[in-house]
Amino acid sequence: MRRLIFAYLLTACGHPYFEYQKHINMGLARYNEGQYDQAISEFNQAIDINKKRYEAFLYRGASFHKQGFIQNALDDYQIVIRLEPNNKEALNNLGSAYQTLGNSQMAIKYYLAALKMTPDDAETYCNLGIVYYSTADLEKAIEYSENAIKINPQLANGYTNLGLAYQDQGELQKALTNFSNAVRLEPQNAEAYTNRGLIYHDLEDYGMAINDFNKAIQLNPQYAAAFNVRGLSLLKSGKSDDAITDFTKSIEIEPDYAYAYYNRGITYWEMKKTDQAAFDLRQFIKLGAGDIRLMQQIEHAKAIIEGE
Repeated sequence: MRRLIFAYLLTACGHPYFEYQKHINMGLARYNEGQYDQAISEFNQAIDINKKRYEAFLYRGASFHKQGFIQNALDDYQIVIRLEPNNKEALNNLGSAYQTLGNSQMAIKYYLAALKMTPDDAETYCNLGIVYYSTADLEKAIEYSENAIKINPQLANGYTNLGLAYQDQGELQKALTNFSNAVRLEPQNAEAYTNRGLIYHDLEDYGMAINDFNKAIQLNPQYAAAFNVRGLSLLKSGKSDDAITDFTKSIEIEPDYAYAYYNRGITYWEMKKTDQAAFDLRQFIKLGAGDIRLMQQIEHAKAIIEGE
């Protein structure tokens, strides 16, 4: 969702148009300062003055969206569409709101509608790539992400999404190239280094992986996932004690991080520290219960505990 751009207009006290515009301008100022409650109050006053203009509904919806009140945001965006059916910003924001709710079908519907209004909008292509990736439609994720980059070669998210899609396809060199472009464009983004580090890990270049994870941790010392995956690369490098330290740090940062318990438990088991291994694997089973993605690891953990 884009930053709201606005210009202050001359106002004349008392006239409804100028009173409406005054509240819009004040609301936009509060929005851009991150004061969303105050922004909503101003937009409410604008709506009281004129319910037939779309701007206050659009900006109030954006304020609700920022606060995480997605249904309120959806309601306001729908009012905008009723007042102005081809409003590209409302269509994009509807796509974003449904994406936040995990409703990929509706997100795609509104992003595609927005794209008809502005067929050269790189961010909309990128958002579609992200949604298609979330549905495991990797071909469309790649198609829309590539279109985004063609329009705007400086769009880091486009490269990130391409990297993820190629990673899932097993195209590790293509994934590496795209994650490297994301790092180049956003050198202060810890997640970008972690994504690339995971590719180096899969390519068994553990030294390069550890370098990227080190950079991610330097940028974000509370990044639990970076400690966890660095621990995996350290383990593959034969540094079990250092791996245990990283898994432990990951758990300290995020006490419910199931993967870190699993990785530390397996490492303890391989080190013949069976009591510590059993404790961690039981924690992993407890935390991972009901997560279909962890079924295989849960069965492995149960087999180790039962075979003590």
